[in-house]
Amino acid sequence: MRFAIPTVLAATTLLASPALAQDDFYVPTNEDGFVAVAASGLGDPANSSATAMQWFKGDLYVGTSRSSSCVTLATLASQLPVNLYPFIGPNCPADPTKLLLAAEIWRYRPASGQWDRVYQSPVDVPVRDLLGRPKFTARDIAFRSMAVVKESGGQETLYVGGMSAAEVFPKDFAAMANPPGPRLLRTRTGDLGSWEAVPQTPGTFLGDLGKGLPGSAVKPVVFDALVGYRGRLFAAAGDFFGNNAILASTDPASGDDAWKLASPLPEAFPVSALAVYNDFLYCAVAGRQGQPYRIFKADAASAAPLDFSLVLTGGSTEPGAATSLRAMSLAEFRGRLFVGTGTPPELVRIDADDTWELLIGQPRMTEDGLSTASTSSAATTGSRGRTSRATASPPTASRSPARSSPHPPVSSSAAPARWRACRCGRRPPRPRPRPGPACRSGSRR
Repeated sequence: MRFAIPTVLAATTLLASPALAQDDFYVPTNEDGFVAVAASGLGDPANSSATAMQWFKGDLYVGTSRSSSCVTLATLASQLPVNLYPFIGPNCPADPTKLLLAAEIWRYRPASGQWDRVYQSPVDVPVRDLLGRPKFTARDIAFRSMAVVKESGGQETLYVGGMSAAEVFPKDFAAMANPPGPRLLRTRTGDLGSWEAVPQTPGTFLGDLGKGLPGSAVKPVVFDALVGYRGRLFAAAGDFFGNNAILASTDPASGDDAWKLASPLPEAFPVSALAVYNDFLYCAVAGRQGQPYRIFKADAASAAPLDFSLVLTGGSTEPGAATSLRAMSLAEFRGRLFVGTGTPPELVRIDADDTWELLIGQPRMTEDGLSTASTSSAATTGSRGRTSRATASPPTASRSPARSSPHPPVSSSAAPARWRACRCGRRPPRPRPRPGPACRSGSRR
């Protein structure tokens, strides 16, 4: 589900002491510099999730999702022939129009420890309550993504991707001639009053996003991921269930027709995560009908639509083994790209030449043979591989050459000590004198 990150946990994860992150073999624990910096939804329990975070000009910006569990139940209930929301959501108001859905953006200043609300969604979208009476709901019910883009003139700008209430009130939105799609906000200072919406004029590509992607049955309600690259902005936009397509713009502030569809349609290419690494745009594509997730890449400097090539296919090749259908996150760290998945969990590290290392997960076949650990355990760590050349790529995709990188590939003998140690139950070397266990729940012996 989308709404799964408690505000306090997400905030404390990002706000550990920066000195701790400089240690190659450091394994953080709750005793090592983590402190709660926010609680109780920043003073409003309706801020039930922190769903986007981004450092910008020395401050941390946090986007919230409102009444997450009730929104999820109302959305699921709207897909049924009979509205069961009042029965499956006993702790939610019987009428969804009574939900407090105006999403917020907060700024945290580490020097002072002060939190300030710098933006709150307007409540101006007309809907009707259960008795048919006119009401209004929030324009943005969640802020799901953030990215910094260096625009023309070298000015850094923070972009924030929102989520509309279309799947909470599907009948109301369907009755609109121009249903509002998800919004993009931008600011150059982050201050209260500095936020402006990217233009979405009806009749343009971005303005008609609420009607659906061209050629697709998917009607986007959320900007699920944003990533900037040399003045460009890439976005994963899709529905509540993660059927996302990649949109791209070389002039994101202009909105409207300055944005283009950059990937195949989500029916065949449902994107779940984005990252720029080694001058390529990497994307995770969810599996369909029991198939595993896949990782693709495209030249980030190319014009849309992009030409994608396959980097790896996730999941085990063992008959009957559970398969990770969706990669949830992509993140570059110290010159390598890391892939994290849903259940069953996998953690994969990709090098600049697109060889990859299975850090956590189940065995699979590669062109170099079976990628597995040196033990018989099904949870493998430290295995390297390359995607088989026989694996199919998406339509019109071609393989792009890997570019040179200032970060040399890591040899297979240099598997990360901290993951090996957690699996084996050994504590890796730690320069800090403070005691604490090296492995938490989920470690294997």
